[in-house]
Amino acid sequence: MGDMSGGVFRLLGALVSPLMVLYRWWRPVTDRAAIAALSDKLSAEVQEVEERLQTELRAFAHEFMPVEFTTPARQSQGFGPVKVKHIATFLEQLGRPDLHRRRVVVLGAPGSGKTVAATYSVLGLLKIRQELDDSPRANEPVPVRINAAGWDGQRDFTRWLIVRLGYDYRLRPNVARKMVERGLILPVIDGLDEMDTDSSGSRARALLDLLNRAPWRGRPVVVMCRTTEFTELTRQRGDNGLHGGTTLTLQPLDTRTVNKYLEKHQEGYRGPADTGASGWDKVSTHITDHPDGTLATCVQNPWMLGLTASTLRRTPDIAEQLISCPTETAVRDRLFAAQIPAAVAATDEGDETYRDYTEANVEKWMRSLAICLQRRRDDGRNGTAIRLDEVWEIAGINRIRVLHALVFALIFGLPFGFLFGVLFGVLTKFGFEFVGMSMGTGLFGVAFAVGVIKFPRPRRMAWRVPGPPRWRRGLKAGSLAGLGSGIVVGLLFGLRSEIVHGLLTGLLTGLMAGLLIASMVGAVVGLQVDARESLALVIDEKRIIRDDIQAATVATIASLLVSVIAGGLSAGLYAGVIFALVADPLTGLKVGFQAGLKIGFLVWLSFGLLVGLVVGLAAERFYLATLVFRFTKAMPSHPAVFLDWARRSGLLRVNGTAYQFRHDTYQQWIQQPHSNELSPPA
Repeated sequence: MGDMSGGVFRLLGALVSPLMVLYRWWRPVTDRAAIAALSDKLSAEVQEVEERLQTELRAFAHEFMPVEFTTPARQSQGFGPVKVKHIATFLEQLGRPDLHRRRVVVLGAPGSGKTVAATYSVLGLLKIRQELDDSPRANEPVPVRINAAGWDGQRDFTRWLIVRLGYDYRLRPNVARKMVERGLILPVIDGLDEMDTDSSGSRARALLDLLNRAPWRGRPVVVMCRTTEFTELTRQRGDNGLHGGTTLTLQPLDTRTVNKYLEKHQEGYRGPADTGASGWDKVSTHITDHPDGTLATCVQNPWMLGLTASTLRRTPDIAEQLISCPTETAVRDRLFAAQIPAAVAATDEGDETYRDYTEANVEKWMRSLAICLQRRRDDGRNGTAIRLDEVWEIAGINRIRVLHALVFALIFGLPFGFLFGVLFGVLTKFGFEFVGMSMGTGLFGVAFAVGVIKFPRPRRMAWRVPGPPRWRRGLKAGSLAGLGSGIVVGLLFGLRSEIVHGLLTGLLTGLMAGLLIASMVGAVVGLQVDARESLALVIDEKRIIRDDIQAATVATIASLLVSVIAGGLSAGLYAGVIFALVADPLTGLKVGFQAGLKIGFLVWLSFGLLVGLVVGLAAERFYLATLVFRFTKAMPSHPAVFLDWARRSGLLRVNGTAYQFRHDTYQQWIQQPHSNELSPPA
């Protein structure tokens, strides 16, 4: 007896243990010791992410040019500028003894190194934090760099930050909330100037207003922004932008710094046949002799200087071309021509993923992207950025729409039309309705894909989102869809049926169809996230298509559950009642239920699949475009991989969830054919 009870207890323990682990994963402990341990874990993950970003930006301390920043306070006290690699030390001293003083705005021109400054800030503060003892470290905030470009700026910042921490670092919501509320997170906000695609600055200004109100009014925060855009944001409210904040301004490079950087990177790149001055020496000498000249002025920008160094590293003979350029535009054009060769040269040749990434192919793909953006601009649409779900437009809008319509009709339209044609043919003794319904429903796919939705938006499903409940929207949409479909189906069956009880047939059929369609539409619409709600959640430029596929899958499963279970049973009961009314009650009920169950199952199964196909239109067009790209070569067959590679290579940047050229001038430049004179010598 004792052995049996012991076995029962061991069995219960084996069952309870995984449940406790699952519960602790869902609701972790949030006492002081647990939060301190989780903060240390978060610090390690943040460090890994920032070091990887520095690798992508080639911004290690021994490589990155010594950009400096100044502050009005230091200038008034007679102190000189500070190097960016020491920015964390400055921030740490700024926060003594009150961390609330660590409210900072880092400004700079395009290409001045703001993102690099953000990585140095985070990594430097993490290093200072790691050197503390256990007790003070438990109260030291963890700096976390976040990109605000994909946020609407209107929702509660604390809630959005909690979601961001969960998305980027897999922190459970209650843990992230405790850390934020206890002041253990120091947000380093990058991309403030990328929040608005127009010149209004409404989202960026709204974010600053939230940071200036409780509970963030006195909390530490670091904000990165372009100088021009931030000046406009301060003008809108007549304040300094971030209340109580210290402004750091990234400075252009001086001639001495430029030459030292070039000299440092020159080592190891002299060719064996160099007998006189190399290309590096020629550029350095020219900059020294002409400190106010065209080339010297152009390379005062860190991005241009880094591009110059990478170009000289690969093709030192281009020095003569750079020196002879009469204008900054000409220098820029020479350096633009070297961007793609430099990006391709830095790619791992052994990686099969990038096997086709030759200079000619990459240039053709970038030109296709630029031409597509220009076409969108000419049509009055956003011509500066493109999302992953819009890449199909590069393959040709009309071509993809027609192809999508044909595929849609073949996969769904014709089978659906045939099924309904058979059903209507049986009910109407195979009259003309059979042919008409088959053809009409088969062409439904063509009409829907081509005529109704020209530019489908990606979908996203979420159980909970910030803001008011969405089920009211789902209830409204489901009610309208159910009422409309119920009336149409009821009239169709009631008026055309040759059964004596036509009125009863139409009423029951319409009621059944209306309730089922209302349930499916209401569930799908209620779970969907609209554009504004999506900005309040965490969004990622690389997950748009995946989110659309997930939304289509959820919609399909929900529709199938409703349609197959409820639709099949209700159709069986409905048919059984109708047959019982016109024939022997028992026999009619049995035969009608079996027939109705089979027909209802097939009909509503098809309808459930239709819902999934309609929800996933954006993903369908994306994958159709990838097939077209295999033949046209206008883009690689994996455009998502290419766009992310171009971002990491410095050719593109991310604005919210869209990819755009780092500079509009390069976007315009890449569209035009260029002579061999602009290409770096082989």
